[in-house]
Amino acid sequence: MKTKRGDLWKCANPEFRGLKGTFYYYCVMGDSSAYMMANAIITQKGELLINKSKIEEWSDEIVAFGKDKFDYFDLELTSIEDFMKNKDDFKKNTIISFNHKKYEYGIIRKIDAEKKTLKVEVTNDDTEEEKEIKISFDDVTIVYPEFTFNDRRQFQKI
Repeated sequence: MKTKRGDLWKCANPEFRGLKGTFYYYCVMGDSSAYMMANAIITQKGELLINKSKIEEWSDEIVAFGKDKFDYFDLELTSIEDFMKNKDDFKKNTIISFNHKKYEYGIIRKIDAEKKTLKVEVTNDDTEEEKEIKISFDDVTIVYPEFTFNDRRQFQKI
């Protein structure tokens, strides 16, 4: 795989790999022989967030991935513009952050593409009570790939 700094890659078929939702990699360093990737998330506004904690760990060592490190993934080159064209293509059971006074995030349980609404399962932090609420597509700020959600605070704008 040939890549250069700034390239954005996505898994072409995450379901085939047993993953929920699309995930992205950002090329932090790259040339013809080696490259280093960071997990990335694109917000619904089109901002690119990368997991800087991993880059800081890697900067202490000389770490670059050779040609075969990511080749087992069916990665394809993509762009933020491509994401923005399809940002409302939500997947079921995807964790999202959204604009709401009482809840910070939830899990998509139902998608109504006609009305552009989502039914989202949320949890009240005080009572641990779960319920479903309805929100608009426009209220979604970030769709988190499942494997990145626990590290979400480590993702920062580049």
